[in-house]
Amino acid sequence: GSEMCIRDRDIGHYTGYQYNQGRKIPVSEIKRGDMLFWGPNAEYHVAIYLGDGKMIEAPQSGDVVKISDVRYNGMSPYAVRMIE
Repeated sequence: GSEMCIRDRDIGHYTGYQYNQGRKIPVSEIKRGDMLFWGPNAEYHVAIYLGDGKMIEAPQSGDVVKISDVRYNGMSPYAVRMIE
């Protein structure tokens, strides 16, 4: 399997702050590892794109992390790429 890790990079805990880190990518150009956001200012939710229409997310605080189909409804217009 392949692994991805971000070292020595503080991306913050609040999704609105994370949305302003890295490089913004149009959702139509997302790649594995890009961060996906929901809400007008990216404040509602964040997930990581896995490829093939799948993402990894914690659906709500305290819930288990799971793999889900990407939900495009309500998605912020850009994803964020932390790793080039």
